[in-house]
Amino acid sequence: MSRAGMFLAQPHGLETWDTAMEQLKQDLQPTSLSANAMPPEVPNFSFSTENLSFDFKDTDMKRLSMEIEKEKVEYMEKSKHLQEQLNELKTEIESLKLRERETALDLLHNENAEKGTSKQSNFKKLTLQSTKSRVAFFEEL
Repeated sequence: MSRAGMFLAQPHGLETWDTAMEQLKQDLQPTSLSANAMPPEVPNFSFSTENLSFDFKDTDMKRLSMEIEKEKVEYMEKSKHLQEQLNELKTEIESLKLRERETALDLLHNENAEKGTSKQSNFKKLTLQSTKSRVAFFEEL
C-alpha cells in the first residue's frame, strides 16, 4: 500500500495530517532535485546562438524578398496581359456598337467608299465627259 493510501486509512486527526504531509514532502524532495540535475556526459557547445539566429533571419529575409520580387514580376506580367485583353475587348465592343447604329444609308456610303466612288469623284467624271455620256451615266444610277 502506498503512503497516500496508508495516510487515508489512518484516523484523520490533526497530528496525523501533519506527519503525513511531512513524510510526503520528504519523499518528493529527492525526486525534484534529481530531475533538475544535469548528467556529466552532456557536451558543452560553445557557439553563439545570437549570431546563428541572426544568420537564419538574414537568409530568411533574403529568401522572402526574392519571393516577393518574383511574385511582383509575375503580378506585373499578368496585369499587363489583362490590360491588353481589356483594351481589345473595349475596341471590339465599340465597333459592335457602331455597327448596331448604322443605317441603310451608312451601309451604302461604306460600300461606295470601298469602291472609291463619292459625290466629288462622280462630278469629276461627269465634267470630263461629253453631254451624251453624262446623260447615260445618270440614267444608270
